[in-house]
Amino acid sequence: MTQTKFHGLRGFFITTMLRRGMSAIDVMEIVSHQDIKTTMFYVGLAGSELEGTTETLADIGRSHVPEVANLDEERKKREEKKGS
Repeated sequence: MTQTKFHGLRGFFITTMLRRGMSAIDVMEIVSHQDIKTTMFYVGLAGSELEGTTETLADIGRSHVPEVANLDEERKKREEKKGS
């Protein structure tokens, strides 16, 4: 029987969340990564960096443009939520 180690299971959990469409910022918060670069390593493993990207092309030229969240602002919002 092959022995499974904790970090192997953790990596599987992270890549599964990413493959199912969870944002890297949300995954980073759930698994308590201190640096987004650590989470982005798993994005590459999950192959999710390309998944769904062509669907966003349909929005080009439409009246709404999604805002890009600043990582620090997102963290502040989450901390405020936790404090409430």
